[in-house]
Amino acid sequence: MAPEKGKILVVDDDPHLLKMLVDTLAGIGYRTVAARDGIEALDILRRDEVGSFDLMITDIKMPNMDGIGLLKRARRYHPDLPVLFITGVASEDVIGEASPDGFLAKPFRISRLEELIENALVTRRTGRVSHPQQPRRVLVNVCEDGFRQMLAEALTFGKFLPFAVNGGTEALEELERGNFDAMITGLEKNLAEGESTVDRIRERYPSLPMLAVSSSYTSEEIGRLGCQSKLDGFVQKPFSVGRLFEMLDQAIAGHPVNHN
Repeated sequence: MAPEKGKILVVDDDPHLLKMLVDTLAGIGYRTVAARDGIEALDILRRDEVGSFDLMITDIKMPNMDGIGLLKRARRYHPDLPVLFITGVASEDVIGEASPDGFLAKPFRISRLEELIENALVTRRTGRVSHPQQPRRVLVNVCEDGFRQMLAEALTFGKFLPFAVNGGTEALEELERGNFDAMITGLEKNLAEGESTVDRIRERYPSLPMLAVSSSYTSEEIGRLGCQSKLDGFVQKPFSVGRLFEMLDQAIAGHPVNHN
């Protein structure tokens, strides 16, 4: 069993996510206490006169008392208690107003949660803010406006800094203006430019990690077209955002990517 790293109060009205978080955190060395909503969590904190908790992780959208209300009330009893939000609904403005010590957008990676926990605990124990990893710059070249915006927004929550463009010409112009850690490009059968964009960018930036997303191609078809050797990863819609993040991490690190 891993040595105990600290005590965490985990709050979520979804019993499956609550159990997953409790079990996962226990497995990596944290002692956990579970609460099914904000009222139960607040009752636990009220009875915790010695301040034994090192951190609280809470969902935002919950019945009876949401995560923002819980945070504000919890700080009456334990003003120095770090709080991390898990959310699939709240805007950055709402989160900023509540001033948590970090937040994760669903779906999230456990590795990212563990990193946020460690940063918050370092700050609590030493009084020094740890220096988080700088966001990786990702060029997003997708023609569909709605999907391009959705993908860019998702990347911001995955510790990436997206730059969205529409078409190979815009992509090349953006690449000439600055360095990027990776690129995501759309490939569709009814848009021949997608394949030519891969060729043009590969010719000028042979070492740039490049992933493709498509709703019309399969990985086998991409291979037959000869694009596979030029791509560092390929996912077919619909896909898991978490899986895309993993593929980006692997490609940027120079590791082989298992294609969907």
